[in-house]
Amino acid sequence: MYLVAEGLSAESQERVRVAINFYPARGWQNGNSGWAHRDAFALLPIVREYGTSRDGHEGGQWQRFSPARSTWVLDDIGARLFWEVPMTYNRKLATLILLVVAMCLTLMPTRAHAQCDATTIVGSYGYELSMFFAPSAPPRVGGFFPTSAFAPGAFAGRIVFATAPPSISGSRVGNVGGVPKTSTFTGSYSVNSDCTGTVNQVLSDGETREYEIAIVQGGAEIDFADTTSSPLQIVGGGVAKRAPATCDATTIAGSYGFGFNLFFTTPPIQPKVPLHLDAFEPDALAGRIVFDPGTATTPPSISGFRAGNTGGRPVSSTFIGTYSVNSDCTGTVSQVFPQTGIAQIREHEIAIVQGGAEIEFANTVTSPLQPGPIFQIVGSGVAKKQD
Repeated sequence: MYLVAEGLSAESQERVRVAINFYPARGWQNGNSGWAHRDAFALLPIVREYGTSRDGHEGGQWQRFSPARSTWVLDDIGARLFWEVPMTYNRKLATLILLVVAMCLTLMPTRAHAQCDATTIVGSYGYELSMFFAPSAPPRVGGFFPTSAFAPGAFAGRIVFATAPPSISGSRVGNVGGVPKTSTFTGSYSVNSDCTGTVNQVLSDGETREYEIAIVQGGAEIDFADTTSSPLQIVGGGVAKRAPATCDATTIAGSYGFGFNLFFTTPPIQPKVPLHLDAFEPDALAGRIVFDPGTATTPPSISGFRAGNTGGRPVSSTFIGTYSVNSDCTGTVSQVFPQTGIAQIREHEIAIVQGGAEIEFANTVTSPLQPGPIFQIVGSGVAKKQD
């Protein structure tokens, strides 16, 4: 960009109106000051009052001023800023020159928008989805399905994007309304140049899911939103993150902080069909989990602590358990709560992403340590490396 400063001569006590025009240019940077400013600028307005020197360029004083009022005008010419400045000098000004220094004006070129195509997301991702299903077709209220019509669901798994032509494959494990669900899938995807796109997912039971996707961080992550409208009404979304090329138990050795959002059935129950939201109470937990990869004679194990709130009641407990990791960076966590009043085992599907820095969780099955029914859990969470 280039700056054009237009100044007007004025007499004492006269108000001076000055227009500053900005025109686009590229590739210039102030190497002396090291200033680098993108898509913005800084202005240093300076007025010089000249004295009696013959050449008119000496003996004056530089004065900074703050505009009394400024107005932006955007038109076909460019962006123009008008400043209205009160001038109150004791003597007549021979010449008024307004010098505007554009300190950061186009010191860097405008960043180009991200460009994507099908190859941007080629590879393996671990992902987590949280959603609400309307298993039946209840009457709509004001054009929408009521909250009570939906059953909560959560999944974790692996999705692989390939090209020629763009296709997907993978697996997912989770829980819908208290009923465990496992499936593989295939399908297709498309990517627009603006890094949005679509995914068509065909599950192993024949059902189809449609998603809108947004590719972020240069393809390191993909945000999903379900757009499926038939045969199930589904509301929800999730995120997929790049998975390592291969994993084992040592990939996640160490300490992680985690957060979970879950739904618990109100009474102990083992449902045979998905339960709607009115059968659940909400739960949120945070805590710490430590993964120990074990040795040649001892299996990988976990230990940790969590605290939070279930249905308005504060809860806290410690846990122990085991875990397993597959070479494709999926796995399982078996979380054991031996305390009286809890006495349960919670199973989770996990997806390892970002080189092991993060683990996506989805609750799959809850079982009692003693025979009998137990309240079921639907939900998901994420654990992030602490060390």
